[in-house]
Amino acid sequence: MPGVSSLQERLEVSQTANDYFDPKTKQKSSTAIYSKKDRRKITKPVREKFKEKLMKEVANELSHNKLHEMVISSIREGKYKQNIIPIDIWDFGGQKDYYMTHQLFITSRGIFVLVFNGSLNLHKHMPDLSFLPGHFGKPTIAVYLLHWVNSILTYCKRSDDGFPRIVFVATHKDKIRKNVEKHKQKLMTVIEDIFESHAGLKHLEFKPLIFVNAVNENDPEIQSLRQRLMDRAKEHPRWGEYMPTAWVPLELHLAQQAEKGVNILTKEQIQMFNSQNESMVLTNKQLETFLKVQHSLGKLLYFDIANLRDFVIITPAYLVEVLRSIVTEKQFWPKGKQFQSIFQTMQKTGGLSRDDIEILWNQDIFSIFCHIKISLLKFWFILIY
Repeated sequence: MPGVSSLQERLEVSQTANDYFDPKTKQKSSTAIYSKKDRRKITKPVREKFKEKLMKEVANELSHNKLHEMVISSIREGKYKQNIIPIDIWDFGGQKDYYMTHQLFITSRGIFVLVFNGSLNLHKHMPDLSFLPGHFGKPTIAVYLLHWVNSILTYCKRSDDGFPRIVFVATHKDKIRKNVEKHKQKLMTVIEDIFESHAGLKHLEFKPLIFVNAVNENDPEIQSLRQRLMDRAKEHPRWGEYMPTAWVPLELHLAQQAEKGVNILTKEQIQMFNSQNESMVLTNKQLETFLKVQHSLGKLLYFDIANLRDFVIITPAYLVEVLRSIVTEKQFWPKGKQFQSIFQTMQKTGGLSRDDIEILWNQDIFSIFCHIKISLLKFWFILIY
């Protein structure tokens, strides 16, 4: 935050750890967080009262007994020792306007499923497909497959044993009336030709190709896909990786905050929660490692770069909503002359003023952003530049 560099200063203008970023908090109180002028008006007794209230709430929420209960409950519920393979699924959709955001969610710990219409000729010109960044030829399914493979392998750290894995899945099997197996073999041959000289060939899985009838939930190929994903998860270099037990209290607390509807926390808030964990307090270095690993697992978003490291998004899907409010297809532009003018200007110039963003976020559907607009604007600035 501009002009605020220490926890002491944050405490002077914060009320509680929860209402700091609580969607129900009135905009007036959030404005006070960033206004130096308003901050000077707060008397010392009031500041101390805010600090005392904040510390008291943190201490109550993270009491030793409560932590113990949370950990024991977690173990009983099998959250840290499971016989099943939990998988978080991100659907990238493929809309061109979101291409610049994909790097935020692509991780080398992931297994990627590349889905395409297997009933069509992969090299057929598809005029209804949107253009691709950096590609000036005719759009085809083959071009899209190549684009996505390149995107994934660009943003992921690769291992010598072929991870991350990219699993190809063809759909619309129900549209093939004759000799499905022959058609499937043809698709594999075409894909092989597309990637025969590609540097990332060892990361690709299309032999055997999974060819599904997506309208039939009992299609055996769907079960084959499930099994393939579970097998690849167990083969992943990070599978079975031990996590420090000292992380458990903080991990549970952040999950608890997310369940309450808190989407973003300051790093100082997280440090404060951590400080109340008694014998399981993480050092600054350990906390950094914790946040980076949780980010790589997709449980939160933490960017250790200037202007962003002060904030942690504990609900990753929340950032998608933030981006959707600004980066969106023309068909989803809000109605109204003022909104249309903003998006038309952005489309022509690539620019968007702060006033324009505030107008967009004043819509009822995005009003939840108003109370943390300064931190979100920082995220947006870094994403663009």
